[in-house]
Formats: sequence, structure tokens, C-alpha cells
Amino acid sequence: MAYVRKVRTASGAVAVQVARKDRGRVVILAHLGSAHTDAELGILLEQAREMVVGGQAALDFEVAARAQSMADVADFRAQALIRASHTGGRGAGGAARAYRRCQLAAALRRPGPRL
Repeated sequence: MAYVRKVRTASGAVAVQVARKDRGRVVILAHLGSAHTDAELGILLEQAREMVVGGQAALDFEVAARAQSMADVADFRAQALIRASHTGGRGAGGAARAYRRCQLAAALRRPGPRL
């Protein structure tokens, strides 16, 4: 069964594709184009829906379709840092940081001259 796929490209556009799953892998059946505006995205999505439905009979429920927006597609280009509090303090490198903190605390408790 085919479905419509929206993917953000490296340039920031949204590629609209018709795809299907085959043994857990995505197989691209058709690439309809890349949208740079909401209007272009709407046109490409309508073409993709027509391709997916094809000759199938569809029930008409008179439900208004929600307008698609470029902002609805995830943008992998934005780099967001994950704070340590989200991983319980034990994220990537969390154990090493905890070890260094313990070593620093032990060094501060030792008697003697400090630098």
C-alpha cells in the first residue's frame, strides 16, 4: 500500500514522494518534486494523493482538508543540544563527568597548599 511521504531536503525545501514499505524498508515509487513555499507544498501533496488513490473508489465525507505548512515538516538541519538533565545526568559522557566531579571534590578536601 502506497503512502505520501514528506522529507526535508538539505536546502530546506520539502520533498514530496510516493512510497511504500517492503519488509521494513521504504521504497520510493515516485518523487513528485520539492516545495519551497506552502502553496507549492499543497499542489505537490494533492498530486501525490491523486497518485496514491489512483483508480480506487473513495468515500466523500465532505471533510475539509487541513492546509499543510512547511513548518509541519521536521527540520534536521537545526542542531539542538540535549541537556544532561534529560538523560538523568548519565547521557553521553555523563559517567565521565561524574567521575571528574568526584575527583575534584576529593582533591579539594585534601589538606595542603592549593594552587
